[in-house]
Amino acid sequence: MAEIKVVATDIDGTLFDDDKNYDVKRLNDYIDKLHQKDILFTVASGNNYDHLRRIFEKTPDIDLFIAENGAQIVEAGKTIFEHPMPKTLRKFQ
Repeated sequence: MAEIKVVATDIDGTLFDDDKNYDVKRLNDYIDKLHQKDILFTVASGNNYDHLRRIFEKTPDIDLFIAENGAQIVEAGKTIFEHPMPKTLRKFQ
């Protein structure tokens, strides 16, 4: 049986309720239990990292943020991967 290394989740319609809120204590407790088993917790979203950081300011133990639909990955506040869309392909400049 494969060992779980990472749990990743989207936010809208997954972690958040209809009012775009989440149970802070419950999520922090889950993350703590995952960390006790050496499992990383990741938030993946189309949102930008700055927005995600503000949303989850009360949940500081998130291991990774996969932002901008995978174009940016942030670990411990540092971008470890970034691949922005080239300016020539951007619709709005």
